[in-house]
Amino acid sequence: MQTSGSSDALQAVSTTGDDEIEAAQVESEENAGDDETMIVEEEKTAEDALPGELEKPKYTCEICGKAYIRSWSFYGHMREHASGDKQHKCSVCEKVFNYASNLRQHMLIHTGEKPYECEYCEKAFNNPSSLRSHLLSHSEERPYACDVEGCDKAFNNPGSLRVHRRVHQDEKPFPCPQDDCDKAFKTQAELSRHMFRHTGQKPFKCDQCDKAFIRFDDLKRHYRIHTGEKPFKCDQCDFACIQSFDLVKHKYTHSGDKPYKCDVCPKQFTRPARLRDHLRTHTGEKPYNCEVCGKSFAVQTGLKSHMAVHTGEKPFKCSECDRSFRTQQELQAHMGRHTGIKPFKCHLCQKEFISAVTFKRHAIVHS
Repeated sequence: MQTSGSSDALQAVSTTGDDEIEAAQVESEENAGDDETMIVEEEKTAEDALPGELEKPKYTCEICGKAYIRSWSFYGHMREHASGDKQHKCSVCEKVFNYASNLRQHMLIHTGEKPYECEYCEKAFNNPSSLRSHLLSHSEERPYACDVEGCDKAFNNPGSLRVHRRVHQDEKPFPCPQDDCDKAFKTQAELSRHMFRHTGQKPFKCDQCDKAFIRFDDLKRHYRIHTGEKPFKCDQCDFACIQSFDLVKHKYTHSGDKPYKCDVCPKQFTRPARLRDHLRTHTGEKPYNCEVCGKSFAVQTGLKSHMAVHTGEKPFKCSECDRSFRTQQELQAHMGRHTGIKPFKCHLCQKEFISAVTFKRHAIVHS
């Protein structure tokens, strides 16, 4: 490994302009970072470098021990020791950067702009480096395997493996800076989304209605309500839906599989969130309180539905007729009357039902 002396490097960076370093960064496209994808970072310490990586760090800082693959990354780092200045400040989260190019790249996290689209799926990214990393997910090759006993996870890049290891180590290196909040997160992206909950900011606004969202991906999903797009289709029936998670839930109606079991009663559930909600029926806990009338609810969706009683709001509109509903579930049940689709099937007698409510009523017949 090539090692550069601190004094020589500091002398070199004093004669290297920011414009030269920025030009090298832009030309190579290697310094782009996206917290929402787990990519290989340019900057790493010697002990963090994983065996089997294609390129080994060639330039090591004798001041702090950080190692770099690219010379411009190394010289950019040495400028931090030389000047200590970070002059380019984000106007949204107040992060500061050494170079304007880094700030421009960072701003894409806040704007949600993702101009680099995958040709194989609908995913998009805010820099070409992340797109290249994502393209590996379409390959079956997974050379970076977890070495923890009993874990068979493998990944297509070392950055993903590093983030995965935090699951085993319970490592959450990104703490919330708020004094009254002790939460911490595995990635910078998770922390950034969390910070919006403190500020109340929802930067991604729908131009068709008054809804706003913390995440750009949530806004994209929401748009499908307006466009009618349902890209996720069941391969066993005509059911189609807006988001993939709803398709996963629907498929349980065909398989009858309910892997999450209550240890108090015989009930079983298709999702862990449903089991958590159900357990409150045993504990009596109702953590969601109405600020208008003081009524409490075991689940957040119960509170949301209840609030429509006070506001009179029925935001979920049928695209086939002029009816509106307080909840998405009510709308979904109603839509079955237009489509004829009955996604809830009894595995005991094969009867089919439009809504979960009517299916549950029917299930009592068998109990």
